[in-house]
Amino acid sequence: MNVPAKIKNTTIASRFSDEQLQLIKDTICKGSNDNELKLFAMHRWHEGGPHDDTVVVANFADRVRDDVRIGFPAPGRWRVRLNTDSAAYDLGFDGHEAFDTDADGEPMDGCDQSGLVSLGPYSVVVLSRED
Repeated sequence: MNVPAKIKNTTIASRFSDEQLQLIKDTICKGSNDNELKLFAMHRWHEGGPHDDTVVVANFADRVRDDVRIGFPAPGRWRVRLNTDSAAYDLGFDGHEAFDTDADGEPMDGCDQSGLVSLGPYSVVVLSRED
């Protein structure tokens, strides 16, 4: 297996076999990493397509990020499946809304289209392709 040293030498990666690391590498496309906004986004999939393509966006900043444009691997509607800032999990959370988005914007982050996402401080939003 030809697993990049960058992946192989991480603490988390040390728990996986070379075959498992190759599977991880093969099913995560290069995402967006914005050091200024402190955002990280990645695409994860098994076979690809509706209800399988998943985009995970993490906000590592102490403030809300509204209407941030990121690349999406496929056009169409992307539904929020998890918003870790939801007050449904804990009343102490800010409860910042995360909204479904349509990936129909200009190319970005190595993807042919983009869409807008909003995140609360120190939160993660998971979206999956609806159609």
